[in-house]
Amino acid sequence: MASITFGYILAETLSETNLIKLIGTKTSKIAKLGIHPALTPVPALYLVSPRVAHANASALLKEGLIEPIDLYIAILASNLPLRVMYIYRYYLPVLLPLLGIVTLYFIGLRILFDFLLVFVVLMIGRRRYKGVKLNGENNKIKLNFSRKAFKKGLIKGLKASLNFALSLRLFSSWLSLCLSQVSQIR
Repeated sequence: MASITFGYILAETLSETNLIKLIGTKTSKIAKLGIHPALTPVPALYLVSPRVAHANASALLKEGLIEPIDLYIAILASNLPLRVMYIYRYYLPVLLPLLGIVTLYFIGLRILFDFLLVFVVLMIGRRRYKGVKLNGENNKIKLNFSRKAFKKGLIKGLKASLNFALSLRLFSSWLSLCLSQVSQIR
């Protein structure tokens, strides 16, 4: 739960300091490939942390700036950067010493599958976002590293984490209730 809370706090802090908008301007050329212009930071954020990327994308969805299909396209297109992150964090240092050549075979198959997935998803995105224009205001982004921005990011992150924990707790209670009912039937 601590890592989830950290992810929410980091996402909200990056948002409040406008670093996500800055990353969005640097990655805005990705929109031409087939990702919604508001979601261009998502593939880059996957290399930082998948939780930050998901929190940013879900915030855009909650604000109504994107539709669910836009989110699906961005997440599926981001599988390749996510796979690269997993390769250098987990596969090479952990699996390669344990399984040897089998790990290299597995990595090759996963990368091939992710390239095919990215190709298909970006073709769908290209057709969907053919006429979408980028905002010109993105060039004038002011970073805000004030104490107020960090405090606001911390509070928003803690609130989002608490909401997640409560929903997770409610789901786990519901699931345990259902499982106890099933076991009583037997």
